[in-house]
Amino acid sequence: MGTPGIAKAGDEKQRWQEGCLSIPGWRRMTTRSKSVKVHAHNRFGKKVTIKADGLYAYAIQHEHDYLDGISFIDHSSHRKRT
Repeated sequence: MGTPGIAKAGDEKQRWQEGCLSIPGWRRMTTRSKSVKVHAHNRFGKKVTIKADGLYAYAIQHEHDYLDGISFIDHSSHRKRT
């Protein structure tokens, strides 16, 4: 089985205050696509396509970033990170 991948991210964006249990107490406004289409495998190994929008799409993008070694604070400007 391969790593899940975002096949398409919508052009329309949304901003939310994002946080993470890995970095308690930190919150930052981030901008992400309002909708995504993801190719992945379910627990039985079957290929699935997931279409998500709103908060669900936001959470998928947040978690997918971790697969690429990106934290939500990496979406902040350098000034805000320091």
